[in-house]
Amino acid sequence: RVAELAGLSSANFSWNGNGGVFSFKAVKHGRRRYHRIPPELAPYLREYSLSLQPVPRARLSEKFHQICRQVGFTVGKPSRRAPNQHGHRQTGKGVSWHAFRHALATELRRALVPEEVVARYMGWKTGGTTMASRYHVVEAEEADAIVLRKHPFIKYWATKC
Repeated sequence: RVAELAGLSSANFSWNGNGGVFSFKAVKHGRRRYHRIPPELAPYLREYSLSLQPVPRARLSEKFHQICRQVGFTVGKPSRRAPNQHGHRQTGKGVSWHAFRHALATELRRALVPEEVVARYMGWKTGGTTMASRYHVVEAEEADAIVLRKHPFIKYWATKC
């Protein structure tokens, strides 16, 4: 979330030989969250994190929108509706911060990461209907391929009567 990113500073990072860890206080529910930084990303983030200071959310959003425009994405325009309880305004069509969260959840589910794992990683509730199931859209061709690989009766059609 943009508010969580804007609040990061060098104090949120710790480094070790296997990468590192960053932590932050979640905007929703205020829980402290911890995520591993894989060794592949550590060289890029370590130097950057040493001088990292919190920035105004508006400046971070403007930089995000600038990058989106540079790569050819349409940027969602904030609506005129009042912000929700978390300070977010819904956007019109186009890319928004949340679109990347939704895309990540969808790609993790497409990679067959279990729904409970995706929900835990994203900081969503587990059990029942989760955000992971809400955002994971399975195309018909993908559903066929997955089901046909696991379908218990297909093997019986391969045998001759």
